[in-house]
Amino acid sequence: MFLYLNKDKRITAYDDSSTREQMKEEIKKEMGVWYDGDFDFFMGEDKPGMQKDFYLNEDNTIRR
Repeated sequence: MFLYLNKDKRITAYDDSSTREQMKEEIKKEMGVWYDGDFDFFMGEDKPGMQKDFYLNEDNTIRR
């Protein structure tokens, strides 16, 4: 899946329907990275009054 990242490596969107080959131009433009795992914005616990943010770590793990 392709993860769109901002400059702080915060995940802003994802595309799980395209292939790595289809996302080649986005990867070249450094709009994000190809991620070989599962991700969804519904992951993790919801807390009242809080917004969930997800970041891609240097070791390609996702932190919340």
